[in-house]
Amino acid sequence: PSPVTALSCAPDGKTLLIGTSTGLLSIRHAPPALIAKPKVIPMGGTMAHFERGRDAGVSQMDDFELVQQTRKRLKPFDVSLRKFCYGEALDKVLTTKKPDAVSAVLEEL
Repeated sequence: PSPVTALSCAPDGKTLLIGTSTGLLSIRHAPPALIAKPKVIPMGGTMAHFERGRDAGVSQMDDFELVQQTRKRLKPFDVSLRKFCYGEALDKVLTTKKPDAVSAVLEEL
C-alpha cells in the first residue's frame, strides 16, 4: 500500500475515489445495503405517527426502562383527616365497618 495523496467522494455519496503516490486510482462503490434510504416520517395525527418506536424495545445493556409508579390513593376517611374534618372522618370510617381502620382513626384523634 502506497501513501494516499488524493481522496474524493461523488456528490451522490455512493462512489469513493482514492489516488495514491504511485499513480494508482482506486474507485470504490458502496453496496446497496449500505446506502441510507430516506426515512418516511408519518404525518402527525395518523395511527402510524402514534405507533412510532412501539416495537423498538431495549437494545443495549446501558439502556434501561423507566417504570412509572402510581400514587397510592387515599381512603375517604384519610382525605377527611388531611382536611382536618375529624367528625366527617369518623363518620366515614364507621361506615366501612373495618375494626382496624376504626381503631387507627381513633388513635389519630
